[in-house]
Amino acid sequence: MTEDDLLELPTVETDRYEYKSSKIDDNDLRSKIQKAASAFWNSGGGYLCVGIDDNGKIDGGMSLTMGRKVGGESRQAWIDKTIHEVQPQGPYQIHVIKSEKTDSSIASDCAVFIIEFKESPVPPHMSGDKKYYIRAGEHSFPASHFIVEALRTKRIQSPILRVIPRVALRKNHIIEIAVVCATSEPAVDVSIDFRPLPTLLNKNSARSFPIKVPLIDRQNPFSLDIAMYSGYKEQVGVDIFEVIVSYLDLAGNYYTYAESIEPDRQLPPHFNGREIDLVVNAIDKLTDKVDEFLDNLSTSQLT
Repeated sequence: MTEDDLLELPTVETDRYEYKSSKIDDNDLRSKIQKAASAFWNSGGGYLCVGIDDNGKIDGGMSLTMGRKVGGESRQAWIDKTIHEVQPQGPYQIHVIKSEKTDSSIASDCAVFIIEFKESPVPPHMSGDKKYYIRAGEHSFPASHFIVEALRTKRIQSPILRVIPRVALRKNHIIEIAVVCATSEPAVDVSIDFRPLPTLLNKNSARSFPIKVPLIDRQNPFSLDIAMYSGYKEQVGVDIFEVIVSYLDLAGNYYTYAESIEPDRQLPPHFNGREIDLVVNAIDKLTDKVDEFLDNLSTSQLT
């Protein structure tokens, strides 16, 4: 995210966006972050924007370090620790936007911190004050016992799709992307898209995206070949790409999920055919040498 992206923020807080001014006290900010984490995770996700006033405008930004001492704890690390006090832990990402232009609204030693709370597969989430929160309009409210139990039931019954890069099960020379269901509930009307499209897919079937799949459940996962293992970097074309999955449950509730795929880090080492032949030949030569040595040893013992 950049400072220009901040200009697109809504002018008022919504059920997805909450703003906190740079003037907020650190103790109050800690409480607000934990309440927002609980509320957004329990309500499908959202953004807490720190360094933004009530009108959605940048107001200077928060200091990059805690306290007044130079070289103190970084604010980003402090935010991480604050979020980790919310239980259980949900998915999130911290965007740090610093001054990048001469007429910037962000002070040189400050930044705007956008905490993106993504949809959680494990609600309900309890804040540091031992309460559960939900998002309703522009506010976070304590959740009733009924809502907490409903969230707990939703966790069990909602379909959860996840994306896995892997070597194809029956074609070990092929890399595939598998979309699997982690719960017993099926996902229907599934849409699968890539950002950007791997080069091989873009060349052969770009018009087929996003892919539409009527149903994915535990018995019916979905997989798509994206490259040959040998030379996959050229065929994929990028070091990291994103797979975006959108789907419905049987009640018609909408879900969306995005997974960043980095083949170099997420796939096991692989020998292509030529490398295997070289290894086999080397083993054969070594075996011949051992046999020759044993034959010579036996002959010398006989004589």
